[in-house]
Amino acid sequence: MLAVDQAIFGAKLTVATPEVLFADGVQESQLVLAQTALALDQAAAASKKTIVTALHPEWDEQQVADEVALIKSEAPTVPDPTTFRPLGAAVAASPASGLPQEPGDAPKPDQPA
Repeated sequence: MLAVDQAIFGAKLTVATPEVLFADGVQESQLVLAQTALALDQAAAASKKTIVTALHPEWDEQQVADEVALIKSEAPTVPDPTTFRPLGAAVAASPASGLPQEPGDAPKPDQPA
């Protein structure tokens, strides 16, 4: 329209081609991102770094590393399931442990119970 205005009416202006910028794509909602992160974490299908990067794509490497370190420091420690014993289960006794060798044995008086 500006070119027509210039050609027909003699308007003194410079016609330039506009530059149009589009976003990188559709941005997922925070709910969808949170659900995806939860599913990946529960399935152990992605590292903490990958999950943090997905939630915060604008963060640099240092910010991601700091967040991963914070997450790991706040995570509760989980006991090794291969060493799990139900409450009251017998512990393997040995002469060095000071524990009774047989069910009826009592610890010796000079050894801790």
